[in-house]
Amino acid sequence: MEDIVFGTLTKSDVYTIKKVTKNNVLKPLDTNKPRTHYPLPKGDSFYAQAKRSEYVDKDLSKAEQLYKKAIKQGDRPESAVKDLAGLLHQQGKTLEAIQLLKKHKELFNNELPKYRNLMGSLRRQISTKGNRLNKNLKIFGAVTKKQVMQMFRKPHRILGVELKEGYAIAKFPSHSAARKTLETKKDSFKFHVEFSAVSEYSEQTKKNQVSEAEAEFLLGSALYRIINS
Repeated sequence: MEDIVFGTLTKSDVYTIKKVTKNNVLKPLDTNKPRTHYPLPKGDSFYAQAKRSEYVDKDLSKAEQLYKKAIKQGDRPESAVKDLAGLLHQQGKTLEAIQLLKKHKELFNNELPKYRNLMGSLRRQISTKGNRLNKNLKIFGAVTKKQVMQMFRKPHRILGVELKEGYAIAKFPSHSAARKTLETKKDSFKFHVEFSAVSEYSEQTKKNQVSEAEAEFLLGSALYRIINS
């Protein structure tokens, strides 16, 4: 019988493509092997170092400085600006991210839709409407900051933890950051978690809110009209 080459791919199982014979069947890949969820550039350039600092070492402060060096040296400047803007937003520096994109707008001259999407996304994050207020996670049963940090596989977006009687509040720069962190909750922690609206804003949060006039100034009149049309 002639060998047949085929493979099967589902959401829950990934299989290798193999030649099928009488004694050869499809075998699942080893799911215990570590996987890289983000493509990391090779080499030792400032940009490559920044990506590794952000995604592997989880050192956001170091990554921020390396992205800035990459931009200054012209090392993949468009990607460095985009990634640095996202990194600044993760740290609650959304206005700084907007200003960074505006300063380097010329890098996106050939990709204005991408630039418009980035600016629009950041501007929506500093809005006080709807789900944007749900920037915190309320964790019932957690009594220590260590418990809160250990219950997530990726806790690096947490800005701080406030302990209350019977629950803890994990603070984030945005609803998006809170949602992405909640998605990494470990099954071994049985604490009930829910989104919590921000009722009393910290100085940093207040600083990140802007009026319509300020938003138009930061984005530029033409871009502001496009985003709000």
